[in-house]
Order: sequence, then C-alpha cells, then structure tokens
Amino acid sequence: MRKPDVRLLVVAVVVGAACPALADTVFNDEQEFLRAAGSTSFESFEELPANDTAREDTIRTPGFTVQTRRMRMGIFSSTILGLHATHGSNYLVWDADPGQITFTFRKAITAFGLTLNDALDQRGKPRLSLATDGGAAIPELLVGPLDDAEERFVGIIADAPFTRLSIGNNTRDSVGLDGVHFGPIAEPGNATR
Repeated sequence: MRKPDVRLLVVAVVVGAACPALADTVFNDEQEFLRAAGSTSFESFEELPANDTAREDTIRTPGFTVQTRRMRMGIFSSTILGLHATHGSNYLVWDADPGQITFTFRKAITAFGLTLNDALDQRGKPRLSLATDGGAAIPELLVGPLDDAEERFVGIIADAPFTRLSIGNNTRDSVGLDGVHFGPIAEPGNATR
C-alpha cells in the first residue's frame, strides 16, 4: 500500500493560510446590494392584514418569522408620526423599547437587506446593531440621530450562512421596516462592492 504524499497537504495548508478571509459586507445602497446579492426573495408585507396597532410579538411571512418581546410590533397601512410604507402600502412597525427584533428564515441565507424609516430620530447617540447566528456582528449598523421620517436602506452579505438575524435598538423609538430582501447562499466572490 502506497503512502499519501504529505508535500501536497503542506502546500495546500500554506496556500490556504495565505488567502485573506472573507468579511461580512454591509450596504447602505439598495441597488448596490441587489447587484452584489443576485437573486433574492422580497417581502413588503402587502399580503398581511394591517391593523395599525403594535401589539404582536410574532409576525409570520412566507419566507421568515419576525419576533420581539413584549408584543411591540404590528403591520400598519397608515402613516403615523413619520412612520410610513416604502414599498407598497403596508409596513411593519417595531416599537423598540430598547430591544431587539429577530428574523428567523425557513432556510439558510447569506444576503439580507431592508428599508428602515423614522429610525434613530432621538437625541443622544441612537444606534442599531446587527448579529446573526452565523457569527456576523455589526455593533453600529446605523448610527443617529437621523431626521424624522428619514428612509435608510441597510443590508448585509454575510461570509457565513445564517437562519437567524437580530437587529438591536438602544433607544425608545418606533421604527418602520419595509422592503425586505433575503437571499440564498451567495456564490464565493459574489459579495464584492
């Protein structure tokens, strides 16, 4: 029986060690995100009934479930104090207290983006953070204060697949969320900016 050639293994390990590690890529431009992410699914909450009250702790869509503690979110169709839809007529309102909102996806993904509105318009240094169960951690995804009713897109293409993504808010502030893009596991090298 012939012994395996150890030299090939050593070369592979050395070459692998020299390759730079991929990093999570954050986007603030929706079109740039979509070009990098490729084909994604889209949710704008149009198929969900709007009740214009933030009394839910769980909202289910065909592609994901959204959860928060203390029944502080709901589907809205009316504009309230700067909160508004950005894609269609319905949108999700999250009444952060401060706290976090968690998206759980039906299958592993690497691309996620959404449009936020009326976020971080409080005094001080309000900020949103993001973390995934795949290891991505972005402590300052978006930093305020921002203008009342301002719309901001935020997106991430993660190095490691994930099924859970949490967004944290350090203020007592209501945030509108709409136009959620979420996508399959990206091909290597697809997340270039």
